Amino acid sequence: GQLSPNPDTFAATAGNISRVLKGMVPAHKAAYVYSYRREAEITQDGGLRIKNAWWEIDKLGLNDQPAWGSGAWAVVQIFNWLWVDERTLYGVANRLNEMEIPADMRGW
Repeated sequence: GQLSPNPDTFAATAGNISRVLKGMVPAHKAAYVYSYRREAEITQDGGLRIKNAWWEIDKLGLNDQPAWGSGAWAVVQIFNWLWVDERTLYGVANRLNEMEIPADMRGW
């Protein structure tokens, strides 16, 4: 059968995307392959005022596409291997490990 997205997860993701597009980036830990960046200044009372915030993809290569072997490249490959090549999750994880593509802290 086809996968059905969880409506709550979809709404939360759409909300985050909407905030990012408006320049209101959530300041929590960025998702895998992204880094949180900000421009800020110290206020007169010693506080921190965020002037601008954004997420950046870990590594970009030619034509602003994910660089080979980067986390962003791995995410693209995972989706292609799962849905285009119809590989199993085990097969995808095995391939990434064979290629020595670094995973996040939890591993592939």
